[in-house]
Amino acid sequence: YALEYDFPYSYKKEGSGPGRGESMPQRLVVIFRPDRKGADILELSNTIADLCDSAGFHMHNRLPVDDALMRKYTRFLDVEVDGDGLIKSFGVDTHKRDEAFSRCGFTAFVCCNMPKEEYPASDVLHWYSKRDVQEKTFCYMKSWQQGCRLRASTEESVRGRLFIHFVALILNSALHVEYSRSEWLKEEFDSPWDVLDELMSIRMHEYKGRTPKVSEFFGSALDIFDELGFEVPKGCRPKSRMKPRKPLTKVQKMARKARKDLH
Repeated sequence: YALEYDFPYSYKKEGSGPGRGESMPQRLVVIFRPDRKGADILELSNTIADLCDSAGFHMHNRLPVDDALMRKYTRFLDVEVDGDGLIKSFGVDTHKRDEAFSRCGFTAFVCCNMPKEEYPASDVLHWYSKRDVQEKTFCYMKSWQQGCRLRASTEESVRGRLFIHFVALILNSALHVEYSRSEWLKEEFDSPWDVLDELMSIRMHEYKGRTPKVSEFFGSALDIFDELGFEVPKGCRPKSRMKPRKPLTKVQKMARKARKDLH
Protein backbone atom coordinates (compact mmCIF):
# COMPACT_ATOMS: atom_id res chain seq x y z
CA TYR A 1 0.00 0.00 0.00
CA ALA A 2 1.40 3.40 -0.98
CA LEU A 3 0.46 7.07 -0.90
CA GLU A 4 2.26 9.84 -2.77
CA TYR A 5 2.39 13.57 -2.10
CA ASP A 6 4.02 16.53 -3.82
CA PHE A 7 6.92 17.71 -1.73
CA PRO A 8 8.56 20.70 -3.49
CA TYR A 9 11.95 21.86 -2.33
CA SER A 10 12.88 25.53 -2.60
CA TYR A 11 16.46 26.70 -2.89
CA LYS A 12 18.37 29.79 -3.90
CA LYS A 13 21.12 30.03 -6.44
CA GLU A 14 24.32 31.86 -5.64
CA GLY A 15 23.90 35.57 -6.26
CA SER A 16 20.09 35.58 -6.27
CA GLY A 17 18.38 38.40 -4.43
CA PRO A 18 16.35 38.15 -1.21
CA GLY A 19 13.04 36.40 -1.59
CA ARG A 20 13.97 34.99 -4.99
CA GLY A 21 14.67 31.34 -5.59
CA GLU A 22 13.74 28.25 -7.49
CA SER A 23 11.89 25.09 -6.55
CA MET A 24 12.69 21.50 -7.40
CA PRO A 25 9.87 18.95 -7.73
CA GLN A 26 10.09 16.17 -5.19
CA ARG A 27 7.87 13.31 -4.06
CA LEU A 28 7.02 12.05 -0.62
CA VAL A 29 6.21 8.34 -0.91
CA VAL A 30 4.71 6.63 2.14
CA ILE A 31 4.58 2.83 1.90
CA PHE A 32 2.88 0.40 4.28
CA ARG A 33 4.05 -3.23 4.28
CA PRO A 34 1.87 -5.62 6.33
CA ASP A 35 4.58 -8.28 6.23
CA ARG A 36 7.01 -5.84 7.84
CA LYS A 37 4.64 -4.61 10.56
CA GLY A 38 4.95 -7.74 12.70
CA ALA A 39 8.75 -7.75 12.52
CA ASP A 40 8.89 -4.05 13.48
CA ILE A 41 6.57 -4.60 16.46
CA LEU A 42 8.68 -7.53 17.66
CA GLU A 43 11.91 -5.53 17.36
CA LEU A 44 10.36 -2.56 19.17
CA SER A 45 9.01 -4.80 21.95
CA ASN A 46 12.47 -6.29 22.47
CA THR A 47 13.97 -2.80 22.65
CA ILE A 48 11.48 -1.72 25.32
CA ALA A 49 12.10 -4.93 27.28
CA ASP A 50 15.87 -4.29 27.19
CA LEU A 51 15.34 -0.74 28.46
CA CYS A 52 13.20 -2.04 31.33
CA ASP A 53 15.86 -4.60 32.26
CA SER A 54 18.55 -1.92 32.21
CA ALA A 55 16.49 0.50 34.32
CA GLY A 56 15.64 -2.27 36.78
CA PHE A 57 19.31 -3.21 37.09
CA HIS A 58 20.33 0.41 37.83
CA MET A 59 17.52 0.87 40.36
CA HIS A 60 18.19 -2.42 42.16
CA ASN A 61 21.96 -1.79 42.40
CA ARG A 62 21.51 1.95 43.13
CA LEU A 63 23.66 3.04 40.20
CA PRO A 64 23.42 6.67 39.02
CA VAL A 65 22.10 7.34 35.53
CA ASP A 66 23.91 9.80 33.27
CA ASP A 67 22.27 12.09 30.68
CA ALA A 68 23.00 9.81 27.71
CA LEU A 69 21.35 6.81 29.37
CA MET A 70 18.42 8.92 30.54
CA ARG A 71 17.77 10.00 26.96
CA LYS A 72 17.55 6.33 25.96
CA TYR A 73 15.16 5.57 28.81
CA THR A 74 12.82 8.49 28.12
CA ARG A 75 12.19 7.29 24.56
CA PHE A 76 9.68 4.73 25.88
CA LEU A 77 9.90 4.85 29.69
CA ASP A 78 8.63 7.18 32.37
CA VAL A 79 11.58 7.36 34.79
CA GLU A 80 11.70 9.21 38.11
CA VAL A 81 15.13 9.97 39.64
CA ASP A 82 16.27 11.69 42.81
CA GLY A 83 18.84 14.43 43.23
CA ASP A 84 21.74 11.97 43.06
CA GLY A 85 20.62 10.56 39.72
CA LEU A 86 19.33 7.30 41.25
CA ILE A 87 16.17 5.77 39.80
CA LYS A 88 13.26 5.85 42.26
CA SER A 89 10.67 4.30 39.94
CA PHE A 90 10.06 3.62 36.27
CA GLY A 91 7.39 2.29 33.94
CA VAL A 92 6.53 2.02 30.28
CA ASP A 93 5.09 5.21 28.78
CA THR A 94 2.05 3.68 27.06
CA HIS A 95 1.42 6.81 24.96
CA LYS A 96 4.91 6.77 23.44
CA ARG A 97 4.81 3.00 23.02
CA ASP A 98 1.44 2.99 21.24
CA GLU A 99 2.51 5.89 19.03
CA ALA A 100 5.65 3.98 18.01
CA PHE A 101 3.61 0.81 17.39
CA SER A 102 1.28 2.75 15.10
CA ARG A 103 4.23 3.65 12.86
CA CYS A 104 5.41 0.04 12.51
CA GLY A 105 5.29 -1.25 8.96
CA PHE A 106 5.48 2.23 7.41
CA THR A 107 8.39 3.51 5.34
CA ALA A 108 8.71 7.05 3.95
CA PHE A 109 10.97 8.23 1.12
CA VAL A 110 11.63 11.71 -0.22
CA CYS A 111 12.90 11.36 -3.78
CA CYS A 112 13.73 13.78 -6.58
CA ASN A 113 14.13 13.39 -10.34
CA MET A 114 11.86 10.34 -10.19
CA PRO A 115 8.54 11.24 -11.88
CA LYS A 116 5.47 9.20 -11.06
CA GLU A 117 4.92 8.10 -14.64
CA GLU A 118 8.41 6.60 -14.93
CA TYR A 119 9.01 5.44 -11.35
CA PRO A 120 5.94 4.06 -9.54
CA ALA A 121 5.99 3.53 -5.78
CA SER A 122 7.12 -0.11 -6.14
CA ASP A 123 10.21 0.99 -8.08
CA VAL A 124 11.00 3.65 -5.47
CA LEU A 125 10.91 0.99 -2.74
CA HIS A 126 13.12 -1.29 -4.86
CA TRP A 127 15.84 1.29 -5.49
CA TYR A 128 15.91 2.67 -1.96
CA SER A 129 16.07 -0.87 -0.57
CA LYS A 130 19.27 -1.32 -2.58
CA ARG A 131 20.64 1.86 -1.04
CA ASP A 132 19.79 0.55 2.43
CA VAL A 133 21.68 -2.67 1.66
CA GLN A 134 24.71 -0.66 0.52
CA GLU A 135 24.78 1.39 3.72
CA LYS A 136 24.47 -1.73 5.86
CA THR A 137 27.25 -3.34 3.82
CA PHE A 138 29.62 -0.45 4.51
CA CYS A 139 28.69 -0.61 8.20
CA TYR A 140 29.34 -4.35 8.16
CA MET A 141 32.71 -3.81 6.49
CA LYS A 142 33.80 -1.15 9.00
CA SER A 143 32.60 -3.00 12.10
CA TRP A 144 32.65 -6.80 11.83
CA GLN A 145 35.47 -6.90 9.26
CA GLN A 146 37.38 -4.21 11.21
CA GLY A 147 37.79 -2.04 8.14
CA CYS A 148 38.21 1.13 10.20
CA ARG A 149 41.70 0.04 11.32
CA LEU A 150 43.82 -1.30 8.50
CA ARG A 151 46.97 -1.56 10.66
CA ALA A 152 49.23 -0.87 7.69
CA SER A 153 52.36 1.29 7.52
CA THR A 154 52.93 1.47 3.76
CA GLU A 155 50.74 2.27 0.78
CA GLU A 156 51.23 -1.20 -0.67
CA SER A 157 50.07 -2.78 2.59
CA VAL A 158 46.97 -0.58 2.59
CA ARG A 159 46.10 -1.65 -0.95
CA GLY A 160 46.63 -5.30 -0.05
CA ARG A 161 44.42 -5.11 3.00
CA LEU A 162 41.71 -3.24 1.08
CA PHE A 163 41.75 -5.97 -1.55
CA ILE A 164 41.37 -8.64 1.15
CA HIS A 165 38.46 -6.68 2.67
CA PHE A 166 36.86 -6.44 -0.77
CA VAL A 167 37.12 -10.18 -1.38
CA ALA A 168 35.85 -10.94 2.14
CA LEU A 169 32.91 -8.59 1.59
CA ILE A 170 31.97 -10.44 -1.62
CA LEU A 171 32.03 -13.78 0.22
CA ASN A 172 30.08 -12.42 3.18
CA SER A 173 27.47 -10.85 0.90
CA ALA A 174 27.08 -14.15 -0.96
CA LEU A 175 26.67 -15.95 2.38
CA HIS A 176 23.95 -13.49 3.46
CA VAL A 177 22.06 -14.09 0.21
CA GLU A 178 22.28 -17.87 0.57
CA TYR A 179 21.25 -17.63 4.23
CA SER A 180 18.12 -15.67 3.30
CA ARG A 181 17.19 -18.35 0.75
CA SER A 182 17.89 -21.47 2.80
CA GLU A 183 15.25 -22.59 5.29
CA TRP A 184 17.65 -25.15 6.79
CA LEU A 185 20.28 -22.52 7.61
CA LYS A 186 17.65 -20.33 9.26
CA GLU A 187 16.47 -23.23 11.41
CA GLU A 188 19.96 -24.34 12.46
CA PHE A 189 21.68 -20.95 12.89
CA ASP A 190 20.42 -17.64 14.27
CA SER A 191 22.43 -15.48 11.86
CA PRO A 192 25.00 -15.70 9.04
CA TRP A 193 27.70 -14.93 11.59
CA ASP A 194 26.86 -18.16 13.41
CA VAL A 195 27.37 -20.01 10.12
CA LEU A 196 30.84 -18.49 9.83
CA ASP A 197 31.64 -19.40 13.43
CA GLU A 198 30.80 -23.03 12.64
CA LEU A 199 33.29 -22.96 9.75
CA MET A 200 36.11 -21.42 11.80
CA SER A 201 37.47 -24.87 12.67
CA ILE A 202 38.45 -25.50 9.02
CA ARG A 203 42.15 -24.85 8.53
CA MET A 204 44.68 -25.22 5.74
CA HIS A 205 48.00 -26.58 6.99
CA GLU A 206 51.09 -25.66 5.01
CA TYR A 207 54.44 -27.35 5.54
CA LYS A 208 57.67 -26.58 3.76
CA GLY A 209 58.25 -28.98 0.90
CA ARG A 210 54.80 -30.58 1.24
CA THR A 211 51.43 -30.14 -0.42
CA PRO A 212 49.02 -27.96 1.60
CA LYS A 213 46.38 -30.00 3.39
CA VAL A 214 42.92 -28.91 4.56
CA SER A 215 41.74 -30.21 7.92
CA GLU A 216 38.97 -32.79 8.05
CA PHE A 217 35.34 -31.58 8.22
CA PHE A 218 33.10 -32.49 11.14
CA GLY A 219 29.43 -32.11 12.02
CA SER A 220 27.61 -29.01 10.81
CA ALA A 221 30.53 -27.75 8.71
CA LEU A 222 29.98 -30.63 6.29
CA ASP A 223 26.21 -29.99 6.28
CA ILE A 224 26.79 -26.31 5.49
CA PHE A 225 28.98 -27.15 2.50
CA ASP A 226 26.38 -29.62 1.23
CA GLU A 227 23.56 -27.08 1.72
CA LEU A 228 25.43 -24.32 -0.15
CA GLY A 229 26.51 -26.68 -2.92
CA PHE A 230 30.24 -26.25 -2.26
CA GLU A 231 32.67 -28.98 -3.18
CA VAL A 232 34.39 -30.52 -0.17
CA PRO A 233 38.18 -30.77 -0.76
CA LYS A 234 39.46 -34.21 -1.56
CA GLY A 235 40.23 -36.22 1.57
CA CYS A 236 38.31 -33.81 3.87
CA ARG A 237 35.00 -35.65 3.91
CA PRO A 238 35.07 -38.00 6.94
CA LYS A 239 34.12 -41.65 6.64
CA SER A 240 31.96 -41.26 9.73
CA ARG A 241 30.00 -38.19 10.86
CA MET A 242 31.18 -38.78 14.43
CA LYS A 243 34.34 -37.07 15.60
CA PRO A 244 37.12 -39.66 16.02
CA ARG A 245 37.94 -40.47 19.62
CA LYS A 246 41.36 -40.19 21.12
CA PRO A 247 43.01 -43.49 22.18
CA LEU A 248 42.44 -44.34 25.83
CA THR A 249 45.30 -44.01 28.25
CA LYS A 250 46.41 -46.86 30.52
CA VAL A 251 44.61 -45.34 33.52
CA GLN A 252 41.38 -44.93 31.51
CA LYS A 253 41.58 -48.58 30.37
CA MET A 254 42.02 -49.72 33.99
CA ALA A 255 39.04 -47.57 35.12
CA ARG A 256 36.83 -48.96 32.35
CA LYS A 257 37.78 -52.55 33.26
CA ALA A 258 37.03 -51.86 36.94
CA ARG A 259 33.54 -50.52 36.07
CA LYS A 260 32.82 -53.64 34.01
CA ASP A 261 33.92 -55.87 36.90
CA LEU A 262 31.60 -54.02 39.27
CA HIS A 263 28.65 -54.54 36.95
